[in-house]
Amino acid sequence: MQSCSLGFASACQDTSLTFARGINEMEVVGLEATPSVLVKPPRVKASPCALECKWLQTVQLKDIDGNPAPRFIAFGQVIGIHIDENFIKRRLPRYRRNEANRARRLSRVLCYHSRRAFFSQIY
Repeated sequence: MQSCSLGFASACQDTSLTFARGINEMEVVGLEATPSVLVKPPRVKASPCALECKWLQTVQLKDIDGNPAPRFIAFGQVIGIHIDENFIKRRLPRYRRNEANRARRLSRVLCYHSRRAFFSQIY
């Protein structure tokens, strides 16, 4: 799991599209990979924060009527953390905002339609 920042938001958004099995979506969208330490999949080299996770289970979501939806959510356990040292501080002066805000993080927890509108406003 990567932390996505504004600098590569469009490429991160594009990795959520559907790709055929065996296609490396990171290569397709132009994100540089770097090896993970504890898990097989690589992580995004430019990401200021990445979590290495072991898969626990995948759950199929249901629609409002309780019918199976064509959407799934995967759950995992974090077993490794990578954080850019530029965003770690022991003490923050009172006049400075949360140091993590400098990373300009985005969340991928946006619904499909609102995500398109959100990113079109940024770019």
